[in-house]
Amino acid sequence: MNIDIALIVNPKAGNGLGLKDWPIISQKLTEQGFNFKQFVTESKYHAIELAKNAVKEGFKVIISVGGDGTLHEVVNGVLTQDYFPATDIAVGVIPVGSGNDWGRAYNYPSGYDAVIELIKRANTKIQDVAKVTYSSGKEKLSRYMMNIGGLGFDAAVCREFEKLKAKGYGGKKLYIKGLITAFFGDNTTRYRVLADDNLFYEGHAFSMALGIGQYSGGGMMQTPEALMDDGLVDLTIIKKTSKLNVLRHIPKVFTGNLYEVKSIISHVKFKKLEIISAPDNILEIDGEVVGHTPLTIEVIPQAIRVLV
Repeated sequence: MNIDIALIVNPKAGNGLGLKDWPIISQKLTEQGFNFKQFVTESKYHAIELAKNAVKEGFKVIISVGGDGTLHEVVNGVLTQDYFPATDIAVGVIPVGSGNDWGRAYNYPSGYDAVIELIKRANTKIQDVAKVTYSSGKEKLSRYMMNIGGLGFDAAVCREFEKLKAKGYGGKKLYIKGLITAFFGDNTTRYRVLADDNLFYEGHAFSMALGIGQYSGGGMMQTPEALMDDGLVDLTIIKKTSKLNVLRHIPKVFTGNLYEVKSIISHVKFKKLEIISAPDNILEIDGEVVGHTPLTIEVIPQAIRVLV
C-alpha cells in the first residue's frame, strides 16, 4: 500500500529533536509504505507557506513533524490556501515538541511507531477553530487558533518560554522554568470582556485562557470543559488575587478541577469575544506570542479535518 503524504519538518522542535530524529522517522515511514515529500522549515512562520505549497502540489494529507507551534502554522497554511476546501485536507502530527498538547486531547499515543500507525489508519475528525483578530503595533492581523490561547500570566509564560528557547534551553522542564519566571513578574491588567455582545467581565485579572481544546503547558487544563467540536470557545478568567492564593490552587489546573475555585474563577462559553485592556496586554495563540490587545475572537465551526 502506497500512501502519499507531505511532511512539514521543524528541525528546531523539541530543542533539536526534530532534526535528530528525522532519519528515524523517515525510515519508519518508508517501512510502513508511505510515499512522502519532506518540507523543512527555515524560520518562524515558514511552515505556513510550506503547508500552502504542499496543498498546491496536490497533497491531501499533511503531517507536522514538530510541536504545537509547528502544527499551529501548518493549520494556518491549510486554512488560508485557495486551492482546495480546508476540510478536504487531513492534518496530523508526529510530535517532537516540548508540549504536544493538541494531540493530548485526541489521545495521541507516545512513540513514533504508534503515531505512524495512527496516520496509516487515516481516521479523521472535523474540529472547530477560532479566528483571532489582534493588534500588532498599529496593525490588525488575524490568526486561526486550533487549541488554546491566553492573556496575562498565560501569555507571559509563553513569552518567557520563547526567550529560554532562544537562549538554547530545552528539555521537559523548559515550560516550568518559563512559568516560574513569569509568575514573579507583574501580570495584573485591567480588562473589559464582551462575550456574544454582552458585558461578561470588567476588572483586573491575573490570567485568561481561551480554549478550543482543554490542554496547554504540557498537560495543564485551564479550560477543562472545552470541546473541539461544540461550536464554542471556552474562556477561563483567573481574577486578580494574591500569588499565594494562586499557588494554593495550582494542583487543580492539572486535575481538571479549576472551576471549583469559584471565588477567583469566571468561566463562559462563547461564539464571539471582544477584549480590550489597559495597558495593552500580550496575546499567545497555540503557545506562540503573536501580538496584543485589543482583540476579537470568533469561532468557525467544523473548519479543519484532523487525523485522530
